[in-house]
Amino acid sequence: MISRMASSSLIPDPEVPTKATRRRFTAAQKARILDAYEAASPIERAAICRRERIYSSLLSNWRKRRASGKPLSARRGAKPNPEAVEATRLQKRIAELERKSAKADRVIDVLWKSLRTLAGVCRRECGRAGSAAGERAVLDVSVVVGEREGCKQLGVSRASFQRHKKRRTQKTQKTASKRARKG
Repeated sequence: MISRMASSSLIPDPEVPTKATRRRFTAAQKARILDAYEAASPIERAAICRRERIYSSLLSNWRKRRASGKPLSARRGAKPNPEAVEATRLQKRIAELERKSAKADRVIDVLWKSLRTLAGVCRRECGRAGSAAGERAVLDVSVVVGEREGCKQLGVSRASFQRHKKRRTQKTQKTASKRARKG
């Protein structure tokens, strides 16, 4: 830093920054410097190094990188391990699936609670297994949880449900055949 004195002459500020920062060159800057360096004579090369405030060893590293076909913009340091990257990706996927599973479990719990509530209402209103309301309730529930579990939750005998279901399908078939004959 430069500070101004009362006499308006410029003098350098003696205070040193607390932490030095590393200079970073863009790929375009590196290419520009390398092109100028390679086109210059040995004396001019030294002048380029002084002007850009870089060492010739840095330029030789850049030249090797460019000659090998690697991009000049590549960063220094350790490259990420592909297996570690894959492991991280899989861990994120597992966490996402666990969240979805927990949400699905909560939804299922709510559905079971509502099913139990429906079962209590159905037991009071349906009265017996052969009633149309009881059969409809079991059919509706059996789509979600299956026939066995639906009968169990609604308090309807499975054998009675099957018997009444069979009778109802037979009646439906008879009426359909009568309509077909009339039509």
